[in-house]
Formats: sequence, structure tokens, C-alpha cells
Amino acid sequence: MDLVEQHRADVLVVIPLYKHSMLVAEAIDSCLRQEGGVSVRILVVNDGCPFPETTEILSAFSARFPDRFVAIRQTNSGLSAARNAAIELGLRVWSDWRALY
Repeated sequence: MDLVEQHRADVLVVIPLYKHSMLVAEAIDSCLRQEGGVSVRILVVNDGCPFPETTEILSAFSARFPDRFVAIRQTNSGLSAARNAAIELGLRVWSDWRALY
């Protein structure tokens, strides 16, 4: 398997996050456990969440799954801006995904 094939993302899961840090770990874990031969990549946009555990949780996932998980932080800009930021970054990081969720 060549490098491009190894890092191909069939599905990009975008998770905008604000004040739900205790639920995000479960959501990310669920995405990572998907089966069926579909390559899933997760991109979380921390939309200015004020809770310190948000950063801790996202940092832990980034360290454990650097090839499948990316988290970014931005000033609180709202749901649409968070989604758009994720899609924009997703096109740069994993430009070959075929579906967005």
C-alpha cells in the first residue's frame, strides 16, 4: 500500500464544538471505531469553548491519532463559521475525501 492510499480519507467527520466537552470524547471515539472498510478522518473545531477540559480532551486525541484526527481552535464565531473552517482545513489536510459528515 503506498503512502497516498494509507492516508486516504473516504469520510471526513466535522465536529464543531462549543461547551460540550464531556460529550465530544464519546463522539470522537464512535467515529474512530467505525468498521466496514471506510477510512474516517475527524476534524474538530473548538469554537472558543471556555472549558479547559476541552483542550485537554482534544490534545489527547491529537496525540493518540495524529493521522486520523485534527483539532483546531478559533475565536467563537458560531456554528456555520466553525463548519466552514473545518471544511476549508479538511480540503488542505485530506484533499481526497469523498463524503462529509
